[in-house]
Amino acid sequence: MRPVRELFDEGIDLFNRRRFFDCHEALEEIWATSVQPERWFLQSLIHFAVAFHHHERRNETGAIRQLEKGYRKIQGYLPEWGGVRTAAIAQEARCAYALIAAGGRMEDYPSIERYGPYTPAPAEDAPSLVWLAGGEFRMGQDDGRDEERPAHMVRLSAFGISRTPVTNAQYDRFRLATGRAPTRFRRDPGFDRPDHPVTGPSWFDAVAYCEWLSAQTGMPFRLPTEAEWEFAARGGLCGRLYPWGDEPVTARENYSTRWTAGPEPVATSAPNGFGLFDFCENVHEWCSDWYDARYYEDSPPDDPKGPTQGNRRASRGGSWRHHVKISRCAARSSIPPGFEYADYGFRAACDVVPLSSGLATSTANT
Repeated sequence: MRPVRELFDEGIDLFNRRRFFDCHEALEEIWATSVQPERWFLQSLIHFAVAFHHHERRNETGAIRQLEKGYRKIQGYLPEWGGVRTAAIAQEARCAYALIAAGGRMEDYPSIERYGPYTPAPAEDAPSLVWLAGGEFRMGQDDGRDEERPAHMVRLSAFGISRTPVTNAQYDRFRLATGRAPTRFRRDPGFDRPDHPVTGPSWFDAVAYCEWLSAQTGMPFRLPTEAEWEFAARGGLCGRLYPWGDEPVTARENYSTRWTAGPEPVATSAPNGFGLFDFCENVHEWCSDWYDARYYEDSPPDDPKGPTQGNRRASRGGSWRHHVKISRCAARSSIPPGFEYADYGFRAACDVVPLSSGLATSTANT
């Protein structure tokens, strides 16, 4: 196989010369051996090339379908990624979609703008994500604790969230790349497996990890908001207490071993309805929000992000040490952002570029 960068340069040149089928063949040769996060990036460009190839041959149904697929894949990337101005090609795809869907014909085809060489990021740097379409759900619990009331309807935009909490192995790559010290508990027996959730990062450490991951992958990683966390934890179960339903923690089959002297490897228990693991039962998870116990009394209905200031950062979920009272989906907790506790970890979230009217929305599939 020819060098990847050479094939990529050739593919982009073919696209810009309107040789869309040849572009598709060149990029597919790279795609066949690629891994995430560059796999979806390459696939989106292939979809766009095939779409314009269909349009040239007046197969408008095929063109529209390929534009939809390409946009769904490229929407999670930063405006510039992999040497390509992704925001520009995404905008061109939206315009092409609108024109073709209205029965029009393209005269000027878009070009793919470059800003630098193609430099795919190592796949192991990125946690596995589940993309959620967002939507409306009931947040909080009227018969819960004071800070969980009132229950209220919230509407969320689409977002991605990591399938499990960030692991020791994933966090180690970050700290070794940045010269950061290991957490206080990294080498303690019972906390030291690579597939254990990382324990003991401060809120600042968690934010720094997300910023580093964004730079490595080109995708806009961050901590989830409280609302996103609760929506994801519920897994589509409306009004239930836990990610698994209403069965109390103490009645769970693995209760005697799950909550003992430390965390378990991630993804040990069954996933929830969205295919996500370990909500409410392994480590408390940092959220991006400042914490206010009375925030629900006047919180916005659309994409709430918490108060603008505070002294404590929000966290969610039960842990191996605190499970009975705060393992419910609606349960809220908080600590100062600099604290480092043995049952605290985090998972990453990721922004999705909003879709224009008429294009398909993202789903809860990877």
